Amino acid sequence: MSRLIFFFLTFITVYLCVDVVKGAVEENDLPPFVRGRHSRHQLLENLKASCKRHHGTRVIADLQLGKCEMTCATGTWGLFSSSLVKLTMKEPCDNAGGRCYPPGVCAHES
Repeated sequence: MSRLIFFFLTFITVYLCVDVVKGAVEENDLPPFVRGRHSRHQLLENLKASCKRHHGTRVIADLQLGKCEMTCATGTWGLFSSSLVKLTMKEPCDNAGGRCYPPGVCAHES
């Protein structure tokens, strides 16, 4: 029984440490070219809704706007499925006014 308790406590400790190191994306983690508090909040909510639609979770594990992609947090460290989502809904992707377009590329309007 003591081994089981030790294993359980070890697992919980490791899980919490990983969560602290690799936490969910928040408004403060967005790049500086996403300006304005309302714009930042709205963009993050739209991205969370996209994660919910594709993977059933509202937690964004990693966001790379420059590559027009994000990773949604799924399951235990995402071991059981690919959780990459390509951004295609005109999300901002660079300082020069670029937007994410299908099939998930950063492009500029002319």
